[in-house]
Amino acid sequence: MKIRIVFLIALIVLFFSNPLYCGQDRLKGTIAYSRLTDGYWQIWVKDLTVNSERQLTFSKIDKKNPVWPENGKWLIYRTNNGEFFLIDKQGLNEKKILAKLGYLADPNWLSDKQLLFVRFRSDLKDDSDIWTANLEDEGKVKVLNDEIGLQYNPDISKDGKKIVYVSGHKPEEHEIWVMDFEGKNRQKLTENTYYDICPRWSPDGKVIVFASNRTGNYEIWMMNSDGSQQKRLTNMGGFNTTPVWSADGEKIAFGSNKNGSLGIWIMDKNGKNLTQLTKGGQCCDPAWHF
Repeated sequence: MKIRIVFLIALIVLFFSNPLYCGQDRLKGTIAYSRLTDGYWQIWVKDLTVNSERQLTFSKIDKKNPVWPENGKWLIYRTNNGEFFLIDKQGLNEKKILAKLGYLADPNWLSDKQLLFVRFRSDLKDDSDIWTANLEDEGKVKVLNDEIGLQYNPDISKDGKKIVYVSGHKPEEHEIWVMDFEGKNRQKLTENTYYDICPRWSPDGKVIVFASNRTGNYEIWMMNSDGSQQKRLTNMGGFNTTPVWSADGEKIAFGSNKNGSLGIWIMDKNGKNLTQLTKGGQCCDPAWHF
């Protein structure tokens, strides 16, 4: 009995000494992510408050890009063959959506009933556009920007007025653009001969975090909403991408292979206090919900 008590105390000390789970900076919410599990990418969720995780999906098909709606009721993800699925936070009531639209990617929520996503054209190679859809009436779909080339990685600002996305018209020239919700008033925010990808608005709409390989490796960068003051946040080497914000805008979660395998990391918004959240296996595509 004495040994058990000592062991329990040791576990408690270990838990609360972890910088992720102690003090005023203790993490909150749930992070969904993709984990390579028994040969397939599956959706997992990690409760940051109690530091527990569980597998949400089990079918034998790769699943990526989980995204929470604001109410946290449903999680959307895409499969490797371009299909979208909804699943509730208990891992039940899984269902396919927008099945008639062909190959889809980059799901994102506009509201609890509307989606923002990328649809690839079947008649042209390497051509995609940004669309919206109403889940209550899947016939209500709309293309926002019918352009030549690839348009992808869209994200809606908190006030619902602007969409940031990536546009690629030439190899190795994939830039970040912003447009209003109706697909008008397009403005280029980055301009170079590299890949600037995965842009995400901060909760206050003042800055955008993104990934770029402009220094050789993919690192996490930040810029003002007008494209000014672009600065690198990480210098980890390897592959660092898919950044997402905490609800208060103070922290950023992202995927990195810094330690040899893909994992989810968290850092302060200034790039400091880097901490690995997942260890062991391959994990990517974090989605943070509070």
